[in-house]
Amino acid sequence: HSFWRNRHAVLPGFEERVLTTRGSVLVGRDVKIGTGTLGVYAGIEMMRETAFDPFALWLRQFNRIGARMQLDWWQHPTDTTLLTANVAAGTIKREIWGRVAHGWKIGSYGYIGPELSAALSTRDAIWRGGVHWSEIPMWAFKLRISGGLAFQRGRAGAYVAFSNYYKF
Repeated sequence: HSFWRNRHAVLPGFEERVLTTRGSVLVGRDVKIGTGTLGVYAGIEMMRETAFDPFALWLRQFNRIGARMQLDWWQHPTDTTLLTANVAAGTIKREIWGRVAHGWKIGSYGYIGPELSAALSTRDAIWRGGVHWSEIPMWAFKLRISGGLAFQRGRAGAYVAFSNYYKF
């Protein structure tokens, strides 16, 4: 699998680009602890990596399905702030992922603030820093959108993440 994760020279001076899309479907339980809530979830995760040449022509695609477990902690230290910490382990890339975020309430539109995350696997490490907009109310769902800079193998690039949850 290391062949897939490495960038290869397509033409002299040009490298292929890899677009990674990931998703998971988790079920679990939330437990109130003091002023916070601990969520324990498990389920499946999916990943698709698509490689493109320097001219945006499709080269190949690779799909994987695996298992994922995730722990989430969130609390509102004050009426206008949000604090979250997340840890997940997945089998697709044999990685552990963690995230911490703080946010300030923006009316009835959720919370916005900084986030830091890292994904560590047996072959790689990705560090991210950016901004999140969490607990966006959308019908029965709560959404989170985040984006910023990702650092991997000495290179920087942009990341965008979208997640949602539905509480039964």
